[in-house]
Amino acid sequence: MDLLLTTQDYDIFFEEKAEWYVELEKLTASTRGKLRQVMFKMMREAEILSRENLIIPALLTRDLVNVLAEDSPAWLTVLPVSEAEIKQWCC
Repeated sequence: MDLLLTTQDYDIFFEEKAEWYVELEKLTASTRGKLRQVMFKMMREAEILSRENLIIPALLTRDLVNVLAEDSPAWLTVLPVSEAEIKQWCC
């Protein structure tokens, strides 16, 4: 539950994806940097990430949790919530 998202975290994620998608390996360093910059900007504008690069916890309604859990509890794992919260909602 580390809420700080660093540029190094993004770079690690990108490199892992590049192992699966060779097109990513072909991108120049400047293109990779621009993609990272745009991604962080989009996350801030969507209020997913603060100016300090902290993940902003989601405020979930009970109805949303129920819909996601009914479809598949795995959907809840992509949200910035703890495993304990997921267990509490699903059990």
